[in-house]
Amino acid sequence: MRPTATDPGAPPSAELVARARRWVAADPDPVTRAVVADALAVGDGAVLAELFDGWLRFGTSGLRARRGPGPRRMNELVARCVAAGLVGWLDGRGVAAPRGVVAHDARHG
Repeated sequence: MRPTATDPGAPPSAELVARARRWVAADPDPVTRAVVADALAVGDGAVLAELFDGWLRFGTSGLRARRGPGPRRMNELVARCVAAGLVGWLDGRGVAAPRGVVAHDARHG
């Protein structure tokens, strides 16, 4: 049986490595950047797949996930991407001078 990216010890695919490297280059948070850099350094395909194989999706409670690095977790870079996407979506529909609020709850982190 051929190992997959989610098998412990399986090497990450070139695509996952590329996504993770782009993330490290763009992530403003040194803590989450370090987590991804460490996974890249040891070639942990399972961790990289868990963090980079897809994006968070909006649900009935909005955009929710555990805090951590990558597009499948809640973090500063995901929040920035979502805000930019929302502005682009509004702009593409001709909404004049769109206004909105991006907020967070009071829990630590």
